[in-house]
Amino acid sequence: SSAKRSGGFLHAVRPLGALLQRICNFLSDIREPTTYAPHLPEHRRVEALFRILKLDSEPMLRVLPCGTREGNVPGMPRAESLLRELVGRGLGGSFSSQLELAATLFGQLAAAVRRPELYVARAHPGGQGQQAHLHLWLMSAEGTLAKLDNELHAFVLMSGTLSPLPTTIAELGPTFQSRTLAPVAANHVVGQESLRVVTVTQQSPSASSKLECTFHAWKRLPFLLSIGHALLKIVQAIPAGILIFLPSYDLLERCLEAWQKTEDDGQLLSCEPRRKGKGKGKNRTAGTKRRYRGAVERVPDEVPEATIAGRSIMDDLRAAKGTIVVEPPPMCQNGASVARVYEAAKERYEQAVQQSGQAALLAVYRGRMSEGVSFDDDFARGVVCIGIPFPNLTEERLAQKRLCNDFWLARGMGHVSGDA
Repeated sequence: SSAKRSGGFLHAVRPLGALLQRICNFLSDIREPTTYAPHLPEHRRVEALFRILKLDSEPMLRVLPCGTREGNVPGMPRAESLLRELVGRGLGGSFSSQLELAATLFGQLAAAVRRPELYVARAHPGGQGQQAHLHLWLMSAEGTLAKLDNELHAFVLMSGTLSPLPTTIAELGPTFQSRTLAPVAANHVVGQESLRVVTVTQQSPSASSKLECTFHAWKRLPFLLSIGHALLKIVQAIPAGILIFLPSYDLLERCLEAWQKTEDDGQLLSCEPRRKGKGKGKNRTAGTKRRYRGAVERVPDEVPEATIAGRSIMDDLRAAKGTIVVEPPPMCQNGASVARVYEAAKERYEQAVQQSGQAALLAVYRGRMSEGVSFDDDFARGVVCIGIPFPNLTEERLAQKRLCNDFWLARGMGHVSGDA
């Protein structure tokens, strides 16, 4: 029985293996990274790439008709339906989670084959420590929302970060625009008397940098330590739960690595505070007054005390807040598994606040913990925002998005430029 199940499994997935092998062969044949996009000449568009890979005529990526016996979801590609059926019948065994991820992959690939004009593809042959890879980036929400047009009676989009509304509506595509009612905007629900915004401009222990979150500053250990010392002062002053947000998972990892170092590691610079009256900082903090501008308070420059020998900043953060929960980074798992991981981290933080009265959550702007999660009362007595999550204009995906927007706008197919 086990042999029959294995044989049936291999027979079912063999066509999918051949499909993936074609993609791998293509990546091994190219000599340099290549981009395929709507704004490029015809031979460099995604449609041309799919013809090279023979994906435009691949039976496994064709959508199953309604009422078919091979799948229970109307409109599902054959490959995705097959893999989900294998998992549902228990034929995947210990590989079930990988099969679910593969099913999602083939579903997204089939969507790109149906609407290639909405996608940008980036093929990279690998080398210099990188693996060969093929990225498919959806450049317009039309590719997602158009599929829902005939399936939903109403679609409600609610968020606190939709402004400016005209730009957001235009980015969601013509299908959404054609059915959009007049948007409703509400004022901030928290009164000014219940909110204080404080900016911190503390210098590092070595007096080598201020807390200015520039691209180069994030690469310097003294700056990361300065961030940690400032954060420690803040969490010691705020009761209950506190949320701490950083611009990216990469920067979060850099901070955690730096904050776990101690003077005993022999890698830290001197943390001796500057003496007043010497060097450039002469009388810099003497007589400094707090300045106010509405609800914003500016804290004067101060030099933090050195970390106790043998203790790291993370040790002091744990001493101040007990439990420190870090938002899990994105993982190559299916959506259900990722949701469980994030939910477990959120529950751990909330339980720590309920049981001990305090905790801290380190998270990322635009991450799972910052979008669509409600941290009420003691779960968020303070929010620390480190840096501003400006987009990286040199990132390939963002650069392609801007070029696509300009291309569609010039041809009357869009309403938003790449600079919006």
